[in-house]
Amino acid sequence: MPKISKFDDGRSISEHILERFLLGIRKLESGCWVCDTAYPLSNGYCEIKFDRKSKGLFRKRVHIISHEHFVGPVPDGIKVCHKCDNRPCCNHNHLFLGTQAENLKDMAAKDRSAFGERSGQAKLTMKDVLSIYSLYAGGMIQREIGEMYGITQTAVGLIVNGKRWRRLYEKQHGK
Repeated sequence: MPKISKFDDGRSISEHILERFLLGIRKLESGCWVCDTAYPLSNGYCEIKFDRKSKGLFRKRVHIISHEHFVGPVPDGIKVCHKCDNRPCCNHNHLFLGTQAENLKDMAAKDRSAFGERSGQAKLTMKDVLSIYSLYAGGMIQREIGEMYGITQTAVGLIVNGKRWRRLYEKQHGK
């Protein structure tokens, strides 16, 4: 007689994943919840893995499980985002639904995105850009400024018109 897996008990995979999730919740002083029965991923999120040998490996991120269980389903094309910016957190009160664009906007509003000198492609520092604003306002032409900083006249034009380094531009120019 073949051995029956403890997971082949008539319950769905979703029910097993939810059970493993609920058994692992630990509440932190910060208000965040972490799931001790979840596996941490290299990007900081955590997921529940469930292997039903005959059907394969199933996995789901804990913040999505939490939202679906405590709040409701997640529509197609919508992300479950963190208010607390703590990727392992699965407290449904710390989560909200949003599009990818809304999630990126939230991240930018909290200064968590790679912009300015934190960008891997930045050639200038914030101090350089502030100096460029000042030089341009003082009457220096864009080509000369570009030569000083090793960038093109076009790049200088984009900076002084707020198309590049937009957040700094908006802070400096009150926009």
